[in-house]
Amino acid sequence: MKWSLHHRHRLVLIGASAGAGFGIAYVIAVGSRTASSVAEGALTGMLIASGIGLLEFMGSAARPRRFLRQLPFVAFILVRTTSWVAWTAAVLLLVPSGLHGTNASPGGGFARAIAYSLVVSLLIVSLLELSRLLGRGTLWKLVTGRYHRPRIEERAFLLFDLVGSTSLAERIGDARFLAFLDRLVCDISEDISAYGGEVYRYVGDATIASWPIDRAVADAAIVRCLFAVAGRLHRERSSYERDFGLSPVVRAALHAGPIVVGEVGDSRREITFLGDTLNTVARIEKACAELGRDAVISGALLTRLTLPAGLRADPLGEVALAGKSRPVALHALAVVTGAAIAGA
Repeated sequence: MKWSLHHRHRLVLIGASAGAGFGIAYVIAVGSRTASSVAEGALTGMLIASGIGLLEFMGSAARPRRFLRQLPFVAFILVRTTSWVAWTAAVLLLVPSGLHGTNASPGGGFARAIAYSLVVSLLIVSLLELSRLLGRGTLWKLVTGRYHRPRIEERAFLLFDLVGSTSLAERIGDARFLAFLDRLVCDISEDISAYGGEVYRYVGDATIASWPIDRAVADAAIVRCLFAVAGRLHRERSSYERDFGLSPVVRAALHAGPIVVGEVGDSRREITFLGDTLNTVARIEKACAELGRDAVISGALLTRLTLPAGLRADPLGEVALAGKSRPVALHALAVVTGAAIAGA
């Protein structure tokens, strides 16, 4: 099962609870402290939050998402905020009473509630978009200081690298190649998020994803993510060729081990990973081309998970990697002929 299903269910519950909380806070702030007004405020807030959640899920579909992510930051904020406020207004007009208290002063109560909705929506949308720009969970980690002091964690990494990027850029030009690369990394990132991973960094034409080790090996989420990306790129091949005149081919490397995680920088603060584990996954990706394989996983990670039905791991032996004093056991991942990967 994809992480996104559980994640969405959790978001629905959190959103409904937050909506109820905002509704209660509003009616109390305007002086309506009776049990009925508090209950009506909670219900109205839940209806507003549920509708906004539906709008967000609709906006995450392929076509709306591609349109929205092309907008500048401010325009994107305004579009999302406007849709949230519009839904709030619709709920307030349909609900005879609730958090705008229309029984007492219809005009003033409605306008006051819309103003409250605008401020809250703008604040939440801005925080969500800022969090997205920094990376999933990064804003919260920076605010709470989770990695203010370096910590050692066990993490798994999945590195995707675009094959033949130099020749592709020469073929279609730098500007179109950048648009092509943006489309590719956005598609890859969606599956990374769906399987509980975090985009650690974009390095040139490579995308590096990271999972806490327990999340990566649970139901082989990291491997399922790899084949979900492969399936997506296969399905979208005609779309890429129509828009850019070519389709992407990627290689992938998977590895796990201890990593040092901590904050670095001053004028630009970020959370960074350091250690041999990350260096090794980069070396494994380079070995993919030398070995003529599309996806290679280290023995260190393979032994910690159970491959989904329909997949096989072909042993490649102990391979000497550049910069490594000892060879690393590697395996090539492939789909068993005629098999389908459930949940990927």
